[in-house]
Amino acid sequence: MADYYNLYGYLNLFPGLSGFLYPVFQKNGTLYLADGDIHHIFSFHPLKPDYITSINPLASYTNTLYCAGCHYPHIYQKENGQLYIGSEKQLFHQLRGYQLTNPVLQEELDDFLSELNILCAPLTPYYGTGRRKKAVARVFLYEGTGKITINHRKATEYFTNIQHAQTIQHPFLITSTSQLFDAYITVKGGGIAGQAGAIRHGISRALLKYDLEYRTILKAEGFLTRDSRMKERKKPGMKGARKSPQFSKR
Repeated sequence: MADYYNLYGYLNLFPGLSGFLYPVFQKNGTLYLADGDIHHIFSFHPLKPDYITSINPLASYTNTLYCAGCHYPHIYQKENGQLYIGSEKQLFHQLRGYQLTNPVLQEELDDFLSELNILCAPLTPYYGTGRRKKAVARVFLYEGTGKITINHRKATEYFTNIQHAQTIQHPFLITSTSQLFDAYITVKGGGIAGQAGAIRHGISRALLKYDLEYRTILKAEGFLTRDSRMKERKKPGMKGARKSPQFSKR
C-alpha cells in the first residue's frame, strides 16, 4: 500500500460533531477515503470534493506514531474540538467514561472502547491457532460474557451465513462455556467457509489452555484435528485436477 498510496490527512465525517477521524490517502493526485484505520485498511473509495475542506492534516504526526511502534493509532476529536491521538492504551485511558450527546456516536465510541478493553486487559489470554485450507486464525479468549470479535467486527456481522456462525460456536456449546469467555479473533486467507473452520479449530485449542479436561469432548467431535484436505492441484495436459480432455475416437 505504501508504494502506491500516500497518507494525506484525516477526515471528520461529521464536521462539528465529535467522532473518529478517518485516514485519507492520495494516489496520482486523487484523494481516497480508507475504510478502516491506518493499520487495517479494508478498501479505498474516491473522496468527494465536498469533503476536502474538512480534512485535518495530521499525517506527519501519525506517521511518527506509526514508526514509533504504536500498534493501534487512532485520532478521536471531542465535541470541544480537542484531539486525542495515540495507541490503544493511551486512547482507552483518555476516552474511558467520556459521554456524548449524540447516541449514534456514543454507540460507536462504546464499541471501540470495548474492543480496546479486550486489547488492554491485564489478564493473560488463552491462545490458540487454527487452520483450515489456506485460512489461519489467531484466537484469544478472555474471561467475559460471550462476545466474539473477528477482525475488529462483531461475529454476526462477519459471518452473515447462519451455518458459518454456528460453526464457530460449536466448541463453546459442547463445553458449556458460551458465557464464560470473550473471544478476540484475527483471521486471514482462504474463503469464508475455510475461515469459519479455522476459527473453530483455534477456539478448540484455546479452550484446552483453559482446561485440559475438555480434550475428550473436543477430540470426540474432531475439533482438535487439523483438517488436512486441500484443493488438489491441476495437472499438465488436463483441464483440472482429475478432469481430462474429451476423448475422440475418430
